[in-house]
Amino acid sequence: MAQIDDGTTTNTIVACLSSIGGAQLAITTASAVVANVLPGVAAVDKVCRVAASWGPNYAQAALDGTLGMQDNALTVPSGLTTLRIGSGLAGTASFGGVISNLGLVLRTMDGTELTAVSNFGLPGSEPAIDIAPNDGRILDSDYAGTLTATAQQVSGVRPISFGNYQYANPGWRRRFRTRSRSLVLHFQNLNLVSGSYNGKGAIYVDGVLKTYFTSPQALGKFLVRLDFSSNADREIEIVMPHSAAIAHLGVTTYGAPITAPTSRAALPRAAFLGDSRFQGFNATGIDKTWMEILCRAKGWQHINLGYGSSGVTSAWGTDLVNANPDVAFVMFDYNNRSAQTSLLGFKNSYKTLITNFRAVKPTTKLYAVTSNWIDTAQDALPLKIADYRQATADALTEVADANNILIDGLTLTANSTASIGDGIHPNDVGEAEWAADIAPLVSV
Repeated sequence: MAQIDDGTTTNTIVACLSSIGGAQLAITTASAVVANVLPGVAAVDKVCRVAASWGPNYAQAALDGTLGMQDNALTVPSGLTTLRIGSGLAGTASFGGVISNLGLVLRTMDGTELTAVSNFGLPGSEPAIDIAPNDGRILDSDYAGTLTATAQQVSGVRPISFGNYQYANPGWRRRFRTRSRSLVLHFQNLNLVSGSYNGKGAIYVDGVLKTYFTSPQALGKFLVRLDFSSNADREIEIVMPHSAAIAHLGVTTYGAPITAPTSRAALPRAAFLGDSRFQGFNATGIDKTWMEILCRAKGWQHINLGYGSSGVTSAWGTDLVNANPDVAFVMFDYNNRSAQTSLLGFKNSYKTLITNFRAVKPTTKLYAVTSNWIDTAQDALPLKIADYRQATADALTEVADANNILIDGLTLTANSTASIGDGIHPNDVGEAEWAADIAPLVSV
């Protein structure tokens, strides 16, 4: 069904093409049918009949008011501005399928094709649709803290203020669906992370990595364009980098709107509280971190509370609770070793952190991960990393609870710089090993 009207059903020109070869051409002026063409039928009838001429891709009928006679006394309605294409008599019902390509050729009464760029854009162009970042069809997930959403930008701040890493949002993702063959994602680097920096985020299409985006450590806007070969319905997923303050400024699609994806709200929330090894250093990008790899494999949300250079802080057990995890991971020791924190003080702080967590989450599994292998050159102080591994184990023993589970970090990666590139942090190889080796040990 194609209908041209003036925004109402009062004045219309309707072309009805049946999937079984029928056709009808009708004109209505001031709600009165002034012409109704049904080839082979003399009476005015709104039932589609066999077309005068039809084939696989067309159907047509001459304008005959009465069978065998040409009607010259016809007043065509004016003010027709709206073209509707669809199913049903008004062209407003769904076709019940997908049109992969739709070609419209507009002609004047003398048959001249209308191609004016001023009216219709460049040949093959599609109208741009600008979508605000706070559009309700864009769903946010995998974050802890506060998102501030306006028509200009959406940005996030994590709950623990430490080293300006609260402005980084590792794993926070924004998702929507669209049939647009091309789209542009708009971002701004807010330049609020002053510590170790990594601005490499990831973009997935239907769950498969499509491309990366990155931004230098400076205030400024940037964009990412995606192009596709068809107008299939796709889910677009933006995953924010592990150490950069990136705001999302919106989306531009071409010729197709966006729709909301399936919500991730029902997926288990895995919260990671720890130091730089839980934030993601020194992975080359967010998709290479062991937390992101693990959560994708498990079907979990990635709730990141990793803060570079941090040590165990008992009050953070409350922040871990507030992240509302279904499973929790904790790792502190290397920075306490660097500070030469007393082993008793370290153990007691760890115990209090767990106790604070258990007060609200009595049955949620908490995995305490001890340090990975550390190069001898990075472990030259009197109190060694092994001492803090043992203090972590002692803390779990003294806060006896079957849901507190110790994982030996020495079993998670190869114990060399091949996996721990700088002697402290896992590189991409080590991150992948970590994710693979911890996966069978953990569950919700």
